[in-house]
Amino acid sequence: MTTAEKKEFIKDDNDNFHLTATILNNSKKITEAFIKFYCNVENRLDSYGITNDSPIMIESKIINKVLLGLKKKGIQIRHITEIKPDNIKYCKQMMDIVELRHIDGMLGGMMVNDSEYIAIATMGNINNSPNHFYSNDKQIVNQQKQIFDILWDKAIPAIQKINQIEEGIEPDIIEIIKEPIKVKSQYLKMLKSVSNEMLILFPTHNFLFNSKNTGFFEIINKIPKIDEEKKIKIIIPTNEFIENDVRKLEQKISQTKISIEIRFLKKEHVNISSNKNAMILIFDRNKALVIDHQNFHDDEHNVFELVWGAANTIYSTSKTIVSSYTFIFDNLWEQAELYQQLTEAHQNLKLHDKMQKEFIYTVSHELRTPIQPILGLSQILLSKQGNINDYIDLISVIYINSERLKKLVDNIIDVMVIEGQSLVLHKQKFKINDLILDIIFNYNENKSTNINNNEIVFSSPSFEDNEDIVIYSDKECLFKIIDNIVGNAIKFTTNGKIIIKIRKLSNKQQKTDVDKDHLLVSIEDNGIGINPNDINRIFSKFYTTSIDGIGLGLYISKSLVVKLGGQIWLAHNEEGKGVTFSFTIPL
Repeated sequence: MTTAEKKEFIKDDNDNFHLTATILNNSKKITEAFIKFYCNVENRLDSYGITNDSPIMIESKIINKVLLGLKKKGIQIRHITEIKPDNIKYCKQMMDIVELRHIDGMLGGMMVNDSEYIAIATMGNINNSPNHFYSNDKQIVNQQKQIFDILWDKAIPAIQKINQIEEGIEPDIIEIIKEPIKVKSQYLKMLKSVSNEMLILFPTHNFLFNSKNTGFFEIINKIPKIDEEKKIKIIIPTNEFIENDVRKLEQKISQTKISIEIRFLKKEHVNISSNKNAMILIFDRNKALVIDHQNFHDDEHNVFELVWGAANTIYSTSKTIVSSYTFIFDNLWEQAELYQQLTEAHQNLKLHDKMQKEFIYTVSHELRTPIQPILGLSQILLSKQGNINDYIDLISVIYINSERLKKLVDNIIDVMVIEGQSLVLHKQKFKINDLILDIIFNYNENKSTNINNNEIVFSSPSFEDNEDIVIYSDKECLFKIIDNIVGNAIKFTTNGKIIIKIRKLSNKQQKTDVDKDHLLVSIEDNGIGINPNDINRIFSKFYTTSIDGIGLGLYISKSLVVKLGGQIWLAHNEEGKGVTFSFTIPL
């Protein structure tokens, strides 16, 4: 027996020997074995192999005819190969003969029918290799049938792969990565490929708050071609104990070169599956990396070192898988926004409740303060007889407290009218110069008003030129606006100066898109100023930092300015002492 015909035999129950395996290494014997193999097909014929050039099922007229005959008999003929741009032509021809499927990275080749098995003996094309292995051993044949069925289930239809190649469509990838180096390599590769957006769902806040973990921001800053269009959205589970960490995180973010937006969500809301240890990264909404590690919650480790050593990492470009994770992220993102809004609303309600309680206390105190002297002194006067001038001091105290009470009631009524949206404007033409002089006169001459030894001054270019500015607006509303602001300045200024300035602004000088000239009014003082922490709340209802008043004056002023179609703001003076309230209204 030659080396070309190394054979193995087994003895059956009748002591007859049967061929079980042999190696074929010349073209003639291979062709004979192929023909015999095809002729022995009864119900199925399966094969896989590399298609580098014209396959034997097309090139050999004999084998081609046999295969077509089997197909005509209704026998299932299945073949798997790797379809590439350079072999599409042959694969299309093969589809006329067999049911063809594609699988990536195909190596070697084999054929199996109902009772026989032929395999390539070297890593080449099964049709052209000089060395083949043949066996009719039942166990070997059944084993190869099972292997083929597994491959067949994993392969995709040939027409799908051909369409992907011809239309330039990247095939879906679903890959389980277990090697730490490969996980890190894939992550960095995806970072570099980001063109628009990166979405990250962390399973724990340790990823960004752990003092040992600086790797995330170092890696983020490696993203090339930083521009305003690239965005990173991050969802982090949070709790009430990490407020200081959040502030540190915001500082770190401000130092990065890329737009990073973070939303926080309570841990119990971030439960996308039975496994809560998954870190999800989505790149440009078409690639996903899902990293799972049981030690992500371990504070003793650098979490990114854990990422690279994660036991289960899934990389996918599958549209179905990526869109599923993207849908989850978008829903959690909206949920986080809603959670933030609810949190802020809750804080505002608590603040409002606190302010309301303080308001009730303050109002009761403010009402009681003037009422007591009014009642007490009135009783004293009723018991007196003689000249009224002898009791002028008592009458003055009653008058001052009555005015104070009237002011308080007027403010409460104004708020009710404003918030009830029942305020009706009564516009008329009048001289703004005269209105301001009346306000200053009232403060200087009215005995019920304490101006803390301040000097109130009116400054206007038109006033100096002996020219009045005529405005068409609600005179009573404008009086209240200026009066409230001046009264507020008096509270925080002692032995100082309060200057009221006015000037016209043409529509070209406006920062808004209005096409109408405006009046600019500024009230400047050199008092103690306002704490920077209070600026955002200075126009809020019930907010006050003075020992008297109920915090309605500036709230009313702002509401009336807005009602008149203007804007109001405040700024610290450049000299560093006092503040300036300014507002504009249409002329």
